[in-house]
Amino acid sequence: MYRRDRSSVRDNRDGGVLIYVKEVYNTSENNTLNSIKCEALWIKIITGVNCFINLGVCYRSQNASSEEVENMFSSIKKASKQQTVIVGDFNFPGINWNSFEGKNLYEELFINLTHDCFLTQHVTEPMRLDNLLDLVLTTQPNMVENLEVIDKFSTSDHQMIECDVIAKTLVKDVVKVRYCYNCADYEKIKTTLQEITWAELFANKKVEDMWQIFIGKPQAIITSCVPSKKFFRKKRCAWVDFRTRKQLKKSLQKMEKIQEHQENLRFC
Repeated sequence: MYRRDRSSVRDNRDGGVLIYVKEVYNTSENNTLNSIKCEALWIKIITGVNCFINLGVCYRSQNASSEEVENMFSSIKKASKQQTVIVGDFNFPGINWNSFEGKNLYEELFINLTHDCFLTQHVTEPMRLDNLLDLVLTTQPNMVENLEVIDKFSTSDHQMIECDVIAKTLVKDVVKVRYCYNCADYEKIKTTLQEITWAELFANKKVEDMWQIFIGKPQAIITSCVPSKKFFRKKRCAWVDFRTRKQLKKSLQKMEKIQEHQENLRFC
């Protein structure tokens, strides 16, 4: 069990945040993040050698000072530099998570924080009087599965959230085949293509079947007549394809321009 009483943050006898962990999991307290004075508790879930997930539980009281809110945002920003899951009641009922719009300054700042840290918000159903207050945020979109809003806990007026956290992402060896067309047997390719009787192959076939034959025959000829080489690339996450990497690169470039612009404004 890990706990942080509200009295350690400000003068108040009641309240705080708590994390229960099963004994089968290897965990430790994140002292660096917990040294920041706000109502948030951070632990590390050890997933391997030098590998861990930050798990944070946050509560933003409606009476929290601006300094405490800024400290909480700072701890989230620091935690998000590693693989992180953040849960808690942030008391931002005015945020529309579809259009990413807020109704006050703190809600707008929190939306900007989630964008700056590339956080994904997973909860879509309200759990208290049609208000979406309790959130689940992750640094990777696929870290949470099977999320459900279930019954209330004891005397609480909030419904509980249940989900599975994916600790490790499957990786695969990326093997790319490149054909050496400068060494191809073009005479054999030409002869083989001339010998194909497309009319017979397409006879009594559906359009989809004909298309598969049309693209399959040339590929078979390339495989047999063109030498190839296999290139093994660095292991990558199975869900990260070319388009995802391209979008991430664009997002990082935009963030660098925004930060550079902000730095220039400070010196103006």
